[in-house]
Amino acid sequence: MYTPIIFRNNYADALLDELFGKAFAPATNESLPGKPMRTDIIEKEDSFELAFELPGFNKEDIEIAVEKDVLTVSAEHKEETEEKDENTRYLRRECRYGRFSRSFTIDDTVNSDEINAKLESGILTVTVPKKEPKAKADEKKLISISA
Repeated sequence: MYTPIIFRNNYADALLDELFGKAFAPATNESLPGKPMRTDIIEKEDSFELAFELPGFNKEDIEIAVEKDVLTVSAEHKEETEEKDENTRYLRRECRYGRFSRSFTIDDTVNSDEINAKLESGILTVTVPKKEPKAKADEKKLISISA
């Protein structure tokens, strides 16, 4: 089955996975630089659905853009420097600031003008509608001859 280009954001990893299985894949997302957003991609009859895990983000923290056939989803937490009071101090602070981004190349099989998104319970769902399929190349088409 043909895999649309929207799924192919890392050609080298895909080739290694195909040749050697997951032997070279990192054990967890924590071992990757920047801890990228985990994303599920689902193909439906009339669309693709991308589900991003974004716990703790508000819709104002998220940007979704299409530029030159690249769909990019970015999310950013701003650093908060507010101190509670003079008797309170952080012993460990991990939830401060972070910028995450994922990009996918999209091709002419999708309708980029009709992409929509919703954020619910920390899951951002981006729906990318498919375009109507063009006539298949193997179908016979008669060409008239002009005089």
